[in-house]
Parts: sequence; C-alpha cells; structure tokens
Amino acid sequence: RMRAIPRVRRVLVATDLSRHSQRVIAYACGVVRSGGVVRIVHVTHPRAIGGGAFETALGRTDRHLRHARAVGRRLEALRPGIAQEFALETEA
Repeated sequence: RMRAIPRVRRVLVATDLSRHSQRVIAYACGVVRSGGVVRIVHVTHPRAIGGGAFETALGRTDRHLRHARAVGRRLEALRPGIAQEFALETEA
C-alpha cells in the first residue's frame, strides 16, 4: 500500500556562490510545492574580508561589513524571479 506523498513546504539551500548555484536552486524550487519557501544561505567566517583574507582586529570591522553586504547582494542575485510564477517564496 502506497503511503501519501509528502508535501515539501520549505527547503534550505546552502550555496558556495559558484556557477553551479543557480542549478541547485532551480532543483530546490522544483521540489517545493506551490506556496512553499526556498531559503538560500551562504556561511561566511565572522572575520572574512573577501578574497580569502581575514580581519586580524577583534570585533566587527568596516571591511568585514562590506564583505558581508557584498555576499548578501550575490545571494539576492541568485533568487530566481520565475519562482513567483509558481507561487514560491524565496529568501536569501
């Protein structure tokens, strides 16, 4: 006897911001049903300042905040606009 097909409402997609990211995000959108949410995340080191470099000063610095904002803009750019046509919400 077949069990009910599960209804996926939320998917978390971790991305390394590589060129393959959009493909993975598209698959995640394909899994989520209408009305669902796809959340796109990227983890960065709390002292990263970009280009593989790290801040040496303690606490938050302007260079790290600029890096974090740049990563945020890259995540936003990965949000598929077509998702709205399928009644999906995307978060970055």
